[in-house]
Amino acid sequence: MSVAAFLPADATARQALVFSPVLPEWEGGAFFEPVTRLLNEAGMRVFVVDTLSMLDDSTATLAALAEHWSAWLPRLGHLDLVCGNALGGAVAQYLLPHLPPSTGVLLVSGPARTDATLERRLATIAEPAEAGHPHESLAALARAVLPRDVEPEDSAESRLLHHPSSAGNRLAVGMRMLRRLDVTRAVRRHPGALLNIVGGASRLVSTVHTAAAEHHRVHTVRGAGMRPHIDGEAEVAATVRGFLRKEIQR
Repeated sequence: MSVAAFLPADATARQALVFSPVLPEWEGGAFFEPVTRLLNEAGMRVFVVDTLSMLDDSTATLAALAEHWSAWLPRLGHLDLVCGNALGGAVAQYLLPHLPPSTGVLLVSGPARTDATLERRLATIAEPAEAGHPHESLAALARAVLPRDVEPEDSAESRLLHHPSSAGNRLAVGMRMLRRLDVTRAVRRHPGALLNIVGGASRLVSTVHTAAAEHHRVHTVRGAGMRPHIDGEAEVAATVRGFLRKEIQR
């Protein structure tokens, strides 16, 4: 299991757990750095995990993956905030019935359900790797996380060659796990605070793939893709700070 800890200079007793998206390889939690910094500034200890690091031969579904993480959660003790990006957001929502009612949830492009459109988009990333062409899957992922009408730089293709041989399998397994996803009921039943930040120009997850109760919030960042915390960093920072101040730091 891969985990990175980010500890603030002036820590409080509050803790946050972050589930990663499908990454070609574990990069120590760098994908969430803008948000992790905000959580540290709020005095929270932040633990970022490689969501796919719990995979084993018995893990064939997202529900099974979430069960593995559910069994691991008690090691951290009380969690004030659970976060997830993309696949990590789906896992975080699967875990809601296992979390205390007071636990807050912060999602970034976290789908609560898939539809035919999203499943086709995910298959575009998974299928080349399944056919033995992992670099085509990596290229598809590089394009899919960008906002619509934005294409990867020419140098992106060369960087893909440096990923390990396991990258294609991680993409194929992770994307396929999101098939037939629907945790809408669990999300709407969660009594705690929930904020889902979604890119308005996302090529994958959009607001139609989210779920929320009346006391939850879905915030759309105009012009952002699957990484709104990077594409619209200032707007996301203000939104997250307000969420923490109102819902978590009471």
